[in-house]
Amino acid sequence: MPPTIVRSDNIAATALDLVRERLLQALDERGSATLVLSGGSTPVPLYRLLADSDLTWERIHLFWGDERFVPHDHEESNYGAARRVLIDQLDIPEGNVHPWPILASPEASAEAYSDILQSTLGPDNVFDVTLLGLGADGHTASLFPGTGTVHAQGLTVASRPEGISTQRLSLTARALSDSRTVLWLVSGTDKLPALRDLLAEEAPGPDEYPARAISALGEQLLVTDLEV
Repeated sequence: MPPTIVRSDNIAATALDLVRERLLQALDERGSATLVLSGGSTPVPLYRLLADSDLTWERIHLFWGDERFVPHDHEESNYGAARRVLIDQLDIPEGNVHPWPILASPEASAEAYSDILQSTLGPDNVFDVTLLGLGADGHTASLFPGTGTVHAQGLTVASRPEGISTQRLSLTARALSDSRTVLWLVSGTDKLPALRDLLAEEAPGPDEYPARAISALGEQLLVTDLEV
């Protein structure tokens, strides 16, 4: 099933309400909650709002859907960006923050993150909320067209997409889909053709359009300021 569209001129504020409600539900039902963060510029305003929210961060664990194979203090690091606008503003235990480890190789980093996920989440490997963006080429997280990563088994995968300057680390389509709520944040007119393909009944398959491989255990919501 395609995501349910939530049209908003203020993506960050709308997403904040959705994320907050679902994390509070998880805290009430299970005593802890998990949130998967995404990279790029679109979620940054949301992160700033989350930093000012009343969520009980000592009971919330943070993960990342993907990462560039660069040091955490590199300007292109997804973890580094989220740390500056969100994590450094929170009273959150260090053990609740789970960035991708940057080891000797992307493959070693991917394997290590899989171990982190399994030891933190337990045998079900289920997230409460997963944030995703959408690329103009149909990629999401670091699952790019033509790389075969959309078919990767397990929880994590490493790749170097053609034309991309840095090697990439990503949760697999399966791992991203193992979330009670998948929340897409899509903005920018350059994303409109890709967004229409994501929502279309008939469109390119996951090899050409990896975003179409994503599902959810509960709900998929798509917050956008675009007219689809």
